[in-house]
Amino acid sequence: MKAKHVVVSTDLPLKANGDFYANASNPQDPGVAVYFTWKGTPYQMACDRFPRIWENVRAIALTIESMRAIERHGASHLLERAVSGFRALPPGDGSTPAAPPARPWWDVFGVADVAGTPASEIAANPDHVMRKPLLSMVETVYRQNVAANHPDKGGDPAVMAEINLAIAAARKELETQ
Repeated sequence: MKAKHVVVSTDLPLKANGDFYANASNPQDPGVAVYFTWKGTPYQMACDRFPRIWENVRAIALTIESMRAIERHGASHLLERAVSGFRALPPGDGSTPAAPPARPWWDVFGVADVAGTPASEIAANPDHVMRKPLLSMVETVYRQNVAANHPDKGGDPAVMAEINLAIAAARKELETQ
């Protein structure tokens, strides 16, 4: 497709030189995103349908190959229509941060407490032993909510926006530095 500025993004850890670790296990989030510029316009393709990163990379590669086939068969106007759905959102200018979710993330995901300890208390304590398990639980519930509420599958965009804001807040509070 003669794309430029191609970037493949995953949660696989990298060495300082940019290579992958040979013994790296599949990360908790196997999603893959590919960012590129085509005909001067930025695009993004993402896939997290499969449980392993290599499967999601392969799905994107097969999708691109199918799109190339459209172009090879002389229907480039169809290719441009197909690719328009991958148009990347413009980056924010940083001056207006995303609004906080209307409800706390633990309410959005239904995890107000873990074994009797409030999620807010776990998030507030950087040394709390339940931070990683809580984040893992929230990530699982997030993926289930995305599957059930994504607008591409008939879900409500407002609900999806709340889910996305909530997971961003949860990750910010629970991920260890």
